[in-house]
This record gives sequence, structure tokens and C-alpha cells, in this order.
Amino acid sequence: MSFRERLKNYYFIFIGLIPSFFLVFLSLNLIMKITRSVKPAYIDTYKSIFKNRRFNKYNILEIGIGGHDLEHYKGGSLLMWKHYFLFSNIYGLDIIDKNYNIFPRIRSFVGSQTDETTLNNILANIKKVDIIIDDGSHYLDHIFFSFKYLFDHLSDDGIYIIEDIKMPYLKSLEDTPLDKITNPGLFFNNLIHRINSSKFGEIVDDYYINNIKRVICKDQQIIIYKGKRNSKKLLNKFPSNKTKDGYIKISDKLNNN
Repeated sequence: MSFRERLKNYYFIFIGLIPSFFLVFLSLNLIMKITRSVKPAYIDTYKSIFKNRRFNKYNILEIGIGGHDLEHYKGGSLLMWKHYFLFSNIYGLDIIDKNYNIFPRIRSFVGSQTDETTLNNILANIKKVDIIIDDGSHYLDHIFFSFKYLFDHLSDDGIYIIEDIKMPYLKSLEDTPLDKITNPGLFFNNLIHRINSSKFGEIVDDYYINNIKRVICKDQQIIIYKGKRNSKKLLNKFPSNKTKDGYIKISDKLNNN
């Protein structure tokens, strides 16, 4: 390890060991700058989501600590959440052993976000997860696997955030319950449109539709709020103008108001 890399490690160790109470009057923006963490483009989103939640007690899991093979360098978002959420426990998962267990209220795990054994080990230790932030590999297949595996363990009224997601915008939706869809891009496109528009029909027995109350899309970011939908439980009557292969054209449904 070079001298510069050692200095970076020492800096993050110092920041991590500062008692969070000393930073209680600092804004999320300042804490972000001190910990050199979240992208500035995301900070306004997080301020909006968490502005009234700072003093609540949560179990927060972040997938992807960062910093490649440096032991403590990066991982600033774990420190940011530790200092912002004064009473919460922060958990991190990375394929590299980042050894963040030396810091109060932080525990790090080693493993892949697509490994069931690793995820089961985390869930066994956390018991209940209130906020999940996927900043891991950014591969769509990995994001999809982690979401499908972890969402059921997210607490009621929990929040699932996906960062740096890149996927094509599809021109049609599938006439299929979400839990039956195996294609990641098709799944998230269907999820976004079905939650945010009544023009695509209701699937009464769809687990995700009935347990997600809101989805917000930002630039390369999806925020999913878990919770029972206030739905009238309409019978599923898909539009008659769907294509022969069972798809519903998005452009047609959005333009026909």
C-alpha cells in the first residue's frame, strides 16, 4: 500500500471513530462532504426521503462499500449514514473484506450480492431490514436477484433504493404478474408503470403490486416504498388492444388519456 493510500485509510478511520453526537447539527450535505461519500446528484433525493427520519432507529443495509481492495478507503456512505442516523445500525456488504466492524454501529459482511448463503447470513444477523441501498455491482441481473431475494425481508413501510441502474426503456409491457417475470429490464419497467399508472390494469394477486405503495424514478435511481397499496382491488381486465403476443403498448396507453 502506498503512502497516499495509507493516509486515505487513516482519514476514514478517524472519521468513523468520531462520535456521531458531535455531528448532530451538521446537514446531510456537510456529512456527505466530510465522509466523501454519495454522489452530489443523489444528495437532494436523500434529503427529501430522510429529512424527517434522522432520529428514528433503523437497520440499514448498503450493498457495495466501494474503494476496491483498500481496507477502509471509501465506504464513506456507511460512515455518512452512521453519522446522520444517530440511533440506527448500519450494515454493509462487499466482495472485498473492508473491515468496517471497528466502527460503532457499523458491521460489514463479505460476499456477493447474488450469493444466497451470504444474504441469508446477513438476514440472520440483522433480523429486520428497514432501508436497503443497492450500490453494488450495478449489473442489472445482480440488482434484480438482490431485490427479489431481499424485498420480502424488508420491513413494512421500508425503503428499497437502487443506485446507478441502467436499463432500456421498453415500448411494451407484459400481461403477466411481476413475480412471474424473469427478465430484469421487463420486471422493473412493468413495476414502474403498473405502480404509477392505472392505465395498465390491476393484477389482484400480484405480490409486488399489492406490497409496493410508491415508486419514484430519478436519474439512474429507483426508490421503492414498501407498503400495502390503497387499492380498490379492481378485477384484472387488461385492455383489448394488447398485441398478439400478450404485450401492452406503453406509448398507446400513456397517450390515450
